[in-house]
Amino acid sequence: MLGRLSIEWPLCAACGRVKRIEQGEPNMKIDDGHRRNCVFCRELDGSRETNFAKRYPELTTRIVGETESLVAFPCIGQIGPGHFLIVPKKHVATMRDAAAATIGFGSQLAAIVAHVHSLLDVDPEGSLYFEHGAECPEDGGCGIYHAHLHVVPGTSHVDLSPNFPEHSQSSYPDISAALSAVGSRGSYVMFGSSTNGFVGQDLTAPLPSQTLRRLVAQELKNDLWDWREVGRETDLLDLVRKVVNA
Repeated sequence: MLGRLSIEWPLCAACGRVKRIEQGEPNMKIDDGHRRNCVFCRELDGSRETNFAKRYPELTTRIVGETESLVAFPCIGQIGPGHFLIVPKKHVATMRDAAAATIGFGSQLAAIVAHVHSLLDVDPEGSLYFEHGAECPEDGGCGIYHAHLHVVPGTSHVDLSPNFPEHSQSSYPDISAALSAVGSRGSYVMFGSSTNGFVGQDLTAPLPSQTLRRLVAQELKNDLWDWREVGRETDLLDLVRKVVNA
């Protein structure tokens, strides 16, 4: 059996994160320059050099919910009405890492979920939640390697499990439990709903960019699944204005 192993990886072009992997130790070390190279970090720091600011120059923020460690904002490229993201304030690559690093992660997640669904006037149990836990470009992903959990209201009927038949899937009662079920290293998928339970599965091969978004959009008969191809969106603006006008 190998002893403790330390591997130095090159700088990630997408987020500026130096990937340092040590057996048995979570990757929580981020270089000082990463916040300039990660679009979510720049947005949280108030920079206007972001995808959001370029599309909506009149809005200073899209944050619609916040806890000590998490923020929520509507997703660019709305798969369905009210589609939003939950993002850790600290730069980590996956929600698995965020859960491990955040005191009271489960309660903070529940609070921000309840708050945004209240703004939308919809039931949280009717929402689909999903994440592709990609640590770097070699894992696939969408080009943003700052953890983000997708929440799509009114879509809990969408079942993604047939798309991953090679994995033995157990259903878990909540997101925290599903994240705990995946390995401490490597990429994974997590998806499900409060109604049908949650699945956390390790991946044995890279998942192509935006695969989960595309699969959900196909089930909803929505052709605009690629966030890079959309323009200004009424659903996004409506959610932000609910907060601004509150």
